[in-house]
Amino acid sequence: VFDGIGITDPTDQLLINGILQIWNLGWALLASFMVDRIGRRVLFLTSAAGMIIFYTLQTAMSGVFQNSAEKYVKADGSEGLRGGNTGAAHSVIAFIFLFYAAYE
Repeated sequence: VFDGIGITDPTDQLLINGILQIWNLGWALLASFMVDRIGRRVLFLTSAAGMIIFYTLQTAMSGVFQNSAEKYVKADGSEGLRGGNTGAAHSVIAFIFLFYAAYE
């Protein structure tokens, strides 16, 4: 996903993934405490609706980035993307985090 929006540096990808795991832990703990208060059914329906919405928006913004980026050939022969819509790329990252919040 990150390669598809122009984030190709392994250090940046690792940092985002590490923060995402901490984010997941926080939402999982919050959701586990909410089961008794609001019930499993409400959590399930809210989670399903949130995942559908955020995944759809993530896919749309990824498409916006793909359409605005220029393809080029890297030194190792693989293809890469550059110069795309940075707002769309940043929103893809935001929607990944929101999708995982809804997933938990």
